[in-house]
Amino acid sequence: MSLSMVSAGARTLEQFAADSVAAMPGFDIKPATTNVAGTEAIVLDNVPGQDLLRHVLFAHNGRLYDLTFSPADHEQMEAFYTAILADLTLIESAQ
Repeated sequence: MSLSMVSAGARTLEQFAADSVAAMPGFDIKPATTNVAGTEAIVLDNVPGQDLLRHVLFAHNGRLYDLTFSPADHEQMEAFYTAILADLTLIESAQ
C-alpha cells in the first residue's frame, strides 16, 4: 500500500478521479464510491501497473489523497483493504 497527497487547488475529488482515469487511455476503469474516515471517496479498481492496482481517492483539508493497494488481485488484499479503510483516521493539522 502507498499513500500520496497533492494540493487540491481548484480541483474537486471528481475532477481528480477523472484526471486519473484520463491518464490511462485505452483502459476501461470504472469508478465506484466508498467512505474513508467519514468522507466520500472514489475507488478505481484494476488500474494497470506492474500489477493490477486499486486506487482510493479522497479529499481532506484542501488536499487530494491517493491510497494505492497492490496487487489488487491478491487473495488477501480485500481483507487488508477493508481493515485499512475501517481503521483510518484523518487528523486535523494545526496551521
